[in-house]
Amino acid sequence: MRQLGWDGAVEEGSAGVPPVAVGVSPATFDARKLQQHLVCVPRWKPVVDDADWQRPRQTRSPSSTDSFRLGYLLLLVACLGACAACGSKVQVTVKVVDDSNQPVPNAKVVVMGLNTEKEGKTDKDGIFPARLRNVTGQLDFVVQKEGFYTISWFSYYFTGQTNRHWQPWNPIVQLQLRKRGKPVQMIVKQVDDRDIPAVNRAVGYDLLIGDWVEPGGKGKTEDFAIEVLKPLVVSRGEFMRLRLTFSNPGDGLVLKRLFWRDDYGLRLNAMAPDNGYSNHWEWQACSGSPVPNLGWNVLKNGDQDVNFYFRVRTQTNQQGQIVSAMYGKIYEGFQFGSATYPERMPLHFLYYLNSSGTRNTEWDVRSNLCPNPGDVGGRP
Repeated sequence: MRQLGWDGAVEEGSAGVPPVAVGVSPATFDARKLQQHLVCVPRWKPVVDDADWQRPRQTRSPSSTDSFRLGYLLLLVACLGACAACGSKVQVTVKVVDDSNQPVPNAKVVVMGLNTEKEGKTDKDGIFPARLRNVTGQLDFVVQKEGFYTISWFSYYFTGQTNRHWQPWNPIVQLQLRKRGKPVQMIVKQVDDRDIPAVNRAVGYDLLIGDWVEPGGKGKTEDFAIEVLKPLVVSRGEFMRLRLTFSNPGDGLVLKRLFWRDDYGLRLNAMAPDNGYSNHWEWQACSGSPVPNLGWNVLKNGDQDVNFYFRVRTQTNQQGQIVSAMYGKIYEGFQFGSATYPERMPLHFLYYLNSSGTRNTEWDVRSNLCPNPGDVGGRP
């Protein structure tokens, strides 16, 4: 249900029934997307004679058929809006917790359907029940409370409906508010469209400097190495891979999944974990599901739902205890390659590095220590 798959236009020669009326169940149809696209219906296109392209262009006037199609669509949207109050019943229980999974009382919660919503506050157990009618199988949530980062958008999708009741009935939707703590200065850099210096050979990257290590750049210390494996001839079942490995045994990534459209004021908890870091990762530029690879954590190239904590420059004592390290986070993973220019190998990722040695990854957006950060935005 993420995309309707229709650009909102009625093309010449198409049937008078809009695509949304055929083969789309209420659970997957997003009427709001249709409403957004109605501003471009119909699109009157200049007609050009292919046999003589130098002739002056003629504009086709709207026909009665076109007017009927437009009227049909407007009537459909009007009916959908009117049916919001008579849609199928939906019930959810919202549970709001903090970074420690403790209940957050008195948090403001808004539950939104299509042209309908419920608003209230959580009780002492962090619970807010909501019951409403909705014509689609999607609910959106907003949660806020003073002293916490706001959840500006979170979506929940039902699997279907039975007897005009969306299923599952009364699910518990747990939302975690991140506490506002003590933001710190960080090195924040958007690596965007920066070509990897070599292919089929590992190249080091210095997070502190924000560049490839010499001779590929100005970096001095290899925090991790990136190697793109590109087959000489791409055939069926073969694809490019990006491998990321870390220099020290204690370094690595911790994966945290979060749907890319969900808008958290702080996407990850402020404190990075003190264990669980893995130092062998592989991204596959495959058309289907990624192929397991023994010894590697395998992900699909372009997966924007992945976020990471990272640890680099880890030093341990003789007992194996960590003496010093640098912690940080990466939002929405790594992406590499270019479909438009296959001879290039650009790399994209956004990282936050706390060089002070603490596990705090809550960035003070007023202070970026990176001299060439790129377009990092303002997300802490």
